Amino acid sequence: RSFWNALADPEREALAAAGVEEFFRAGSVLYRAGDDSSQVMIIDSGWVKVSVREASGAGEKILAVRGQGDVVGERAALTTQVRSATVTALDEVSAMVVAADRFTEFLRGHPRAAEVLQRQVNERQEEDRARLFSAERSGAERRLAWLLSDLAQRRGGYQHTADAVFTRSE
Repeated sequence: RSFWNALADPEREALAAAGVEEFFRAGSVLYRAGDDSSQVMIIDSGWVKVSVREASGAGEKILAVRGQGDVVGERAALTTQVRSATVTALDEVSAMVVAADRFTEFLRGHPRAAEVLQRQVNERQEEDRARLFSAERSGAERRLAWLLSDLAQRRGGYQHTADAVFTRSE
């Protein structure tokens, strides 16, 4: 379940009041690894990829795909560190942009929302550890299969049958 969808209506209203809607074209970089972290985004529509450059300079490694309701940039903003990954729009993206200090203020005033965010941060860190450990021993095809499976499980449903069937859940 996405961050936005896990919030109660009053929390959504307070967060929306703290942010401003921005639009990004496909291919636009929303955040670049190494940049200062002055804001957080909640994706309203569209898809983004979260990626890092391979140390060997061999190219990009996609860490995650995020969509409607997902928050991006929260870890760097809350810890006032530079961004560890680049976030790029895969298609047209609409996002609510919230200044880091206003996001922190929102979380202080809404402890349940802070708990929701902390649970998601913990889940993502677990996913990162599992993915990075297994990715060291796997090729691009296996990493892509993991990302697609993760996306289907988070955004739809998976029915285990002889054939893989992915369904959209509401």
